[in-house]
Amino acid sequence: MRNETTFRIVDGRPEIETDDGSVYGHELIGYVAPDPGVFYDPSHYRRFTMHDANFIVESGAGVELVMDDEFTSPEDYSSVGLYEGEPKPRMHRGRLVIYIKQKP
Repeated sequence: MRNETTFRIVDGRPEIETDDGSVYGHELIGYVAPDPGVFYDPSHYRRFTMHDANFIVESGAGVELVMDDEFTSPEDYSSVGLYEGEPKPRMHRGRLVIYIKQKP
């Protein structure tokens, strides 16, 4: 599951804003999932760098947050009824995991 976002650089630091108005600053942006097939396998994640940020801005690529729900992380939703859990951004080592969506 992914969530569309707006990516921007403010005062030289990247930040992400989601459709619901949540803003995640540079201190929370940490990892990039390389492609849709390995969103949930941390062994494939790589560190997010300013090179990635500049590429996103210059190329107009989209950024999506990788999201967890009761089906992708059942242990985090054990006390929540089926289909009642709100999706939340996937964290790896305390930082967000994003997906860089190339323009067609």
